[in-house]
Amino acid sequence: MKKTAFAAATLICTLSAQAASPNFLVILLDDAGWRDLGFTGNTYIETPNLDRLAEQSIQFPTAYATHPFCAPSRQSLVTGQWPARTAWTQRSEVAHPDAPRGAAAYAAAGAYAWSGRPLEFTSLAEALKGAGYATAHIGKWHFGEVKARVTPESEGFDVNFGGGQGVGAVKNFFAPYQGMPGNVEAPEGEYLTDRLTQETIDFIRDHKTEPFYVQLWHYAPHTPIMAPEKIVQKYRKKREALGDNSLNPTYAAMIDVVDQGVGRIFQTLEKLGLADNTVILFASDNGGVQSLGSVPVTSMLPLRGHKQVMYEGGVREPMFIHWPGVTAGSVCGETVSMIDFYPTILDLAGVPLPDQPVDGVSLVPLLKGESMPSLSDRPLFWYNVTHGITDEGETFQPVAAVRKGQWRLIKNFEKPLELYDLSSDAGESNNLAESHPEKAAELEKLLDHWLSDTGVVVPTKNPAYDPDYVIPRQVDSLPEGYEVSKVWKLDNASCGWQAARMIKTSFHDGAMRLQEEGGYPEIRSEALSGLPAGRYAVQLELNVPTSGRIRMAWRENGARGGDIEFFPQRDGQWHTLTAVFEAEAPLAGLRLAAPTHLKETGHYNPETQPNWIEVRSVKLLSGPAAENEPAASTSHFQPSPNALVFDDFNRAEIGPGWKCDTDGVWKIQNGRLVAEIYHGKPKPVLYNTNAESGPGTVLSATCTLNTPNRTGFVGLAAHYQSPEEQYIFRFNGEGTVQFLGANGRNAILTKNHAFMHLPGTSYRLSLRETVPDQFELEIKEVETGRTVFSETVSDSSQRYRGGFGGVYNSAGSLAFDDFQLVRNGEVK
Repeated sequence: MKKTAFAAATLICTLSAQAASPNFLVILLDDAGWRDLGFTGNTYIETPNLDRLAEQSIQFPTAYATHPFCAPSRQSLVTGQWPARTAWTQRSEVAHPDAPRGAAAYAAAGAYAWSGRPLEFTSLAEALKGAGYATAHIGKWHFGEVKARVTPESEGFDVNFGGGQGVGAVKNFFAPYQGMPGNVEAPEGEYLTDRLTQETIDFIRDHKTEPFYVQLWHYAPHTPIMAPEKIVQKYRKKREALGDNSLNPTYAAMIDVVDQGVGRIFQTLEKLGLADNTVILFASDNGGVQSLGSVPVTSMLPLRGHKQVMYEGGVREPMFIHWPGVTAGSVCGETVSMIDFYPTILDLAGVPLPDQPVDGVSLVPLLKGESMPSLSDRPLFWYNVTHGITDEGETFQPVAAVRKGQWRLIKNFEKPLELYDLSSDAGESNNLAESHPEKAAELEKLLDHWLSDTGVVVPTKNPAYDPDYVIPRQVDSLPEGYEVSKVWKLDNASCGWQAARMIKTSFHDGAMRLQEEGGYPEIRSEALSGLPAGRYAVQLELNVPTSGRIRMAWRENGARGGDIEFFPQRDGQWHTLTAVFEAEAPLAGLRLAAPTHLKETGHYNPETQPNWIEVRSVKLLSGPAAENEPAASTSHFQPSPNALVFDDFNRAEIGPGWKCDTDGVWKIQNGRLVAEIYHGKPKPVLYNTNAESGPGTVLSATCTLNTPNRTGFVGLAAHYQSPEEQYIFRFNGEGTVQFLGANGRNAILTKNHAFMHLPGTSYRLSLRETVPDQFELEIKEVETGRTVFSETVSDSSQRYRGGFGGVYNSAGSLAFDDFQLVRNGEVK
């Protein structure tokens, strides 16, 4: 986001310094572990070119990424700021205290997306471009949500090859490329890493007579794990000779090709006479991937953790800086971070820092062999707002961390503090928080101050947390009190289970084999009856030789009730897995989805894995009745024809004038209005066919979104006479309130407003026609009476029909309660 004032300031010193300005090449690997290079101690993967370059550089064995995920770390390289400061989290999203029963102990905070607010910063490329540099981005960009429109072009890069905002990985490393931004033309079979190397060489040649800044951000060695067969074969033979099956020859080959490319680039610099005036900075964006299912990828040992995890293995990275004639053959033990690249590069280029927060420090004194005492006491910070779960069942919740000196504190908001002395415990195995409470309190205070300063939203305690609520999850053993309700043996076509979508089924040795044919493959059970709402358990006999997500869903009276993640051993052996869940309506059926997303994201390794799983049996068990269930409330609405009334889950009625206009299904279920929604389907809208309009018309609703642990979006709808032409008043994923016309056109109202409907929160939504063709829109919090949105809009060309609509950000169900349709001030 260019700031012209800064560009003007840098112009003052540009002409005099241009002749001596060094060139810059920043090489960033994607998901490479800290021990994946020869110069960091790896004896299996061969990186002779990087090793030679490292020997002529200053190496940093205690270097860190700014985040355990790709995109936030990349943001810090471009902005010079902590990811927590650069709008990675939604500052506008506030966790509401009234979370529903069954939600987590802490309400969700933030979102894994850009907030859409203005991003005011001067990027590294903009700063250098203002000083006369030619700039290029080559390779992976991945800056978060596409709607924020933060691209290499918008951030000061003259050339962008292969960088897309929302593209975190390609689907194929060999041409024709799949998932590659820019519709890249390439000869069939071309390897992407080689192409990115050549694009870098071409840019250097084209700009050899002017100072340049080029960042080569490889897609490798991120999944899919793919490499040229000739090089893979070399590492297969090497693995056989070593007798170590934990080594991954394809992964090694990916890094090998990167190294070959570095050699070609350096040879080009030498031939062009640029090697002595080109500073090269090398790093990875986060920790390595430990495994894909049962297939090992790389190791972070002796460090704990891996990509996605806040321990050292998730954020420690390989790093060196090559400054020709200055940094040869040195190793620095100071603790540094990739956030220091921004000020270091500008310092070397003679460009002043912009007037904005710069969280890193220039490492130029270290490069010159001078000491920087301040670094030994400088704190480094991390904050990961992400909620998620790995294929191995390891959860990652919002977590913050700080390192200062030898100490590192990890603050997981749902667990006790963790304190480690890295000088004697690099593997973070001995938690000293209880034995060193003063040090833990000191670092926690420092961390809390940083979280406040950056403005991120952190989790807050949920006062409605019910530890006895049966959260759908896999368990180690069957709880007491469960009795068998149904057993299926999946050994033939009449077993009571069949393909539902995107899956191929067959039978082998008394088991059903499931093979994916699309993005969300499922099999489904026969319809169930006579199973009331309550607690249930399910046991699966599975043989899982491959990776990929495995889920089971249950259905309640035709609507999807919820999902369970399973995390089996992926060893090709039979195992029994158990899970528990609680149905809020009579149980209607089960669905099993597995394995998902194998072809598209590279989790499937054809060298070692079949892309199927087998199911031998499914057992459904009924659990004991829950204690202290809340009593149903009494309706306070009077019966009326054509009503749309939902009263505290006790009474519900849909009048005959209400219809659904899309493939979605609206129905009464257990005293609630439910919309069933599937991935990729249109958003269902329930509308009233009466075309009444005129002054005094009011559409009003109080609604609670009954989806524990999830955030949803709801809205009031107003339609044209034709169902195909519709306006939907909704809250989308970025906290924006919009009226959307047919085919996504903005209509009547487009207004950015920081509002999102959170689980367990009630709002009053109203649409009133005050004078012909003029409407007042208003949203209020029921509990506080606070108006969170209001607007007056006009539409002189069409008449309204009132309705109520909902959209949801995942497969599942929406349920609304305490709902009224009001016309002319009366409940109808």
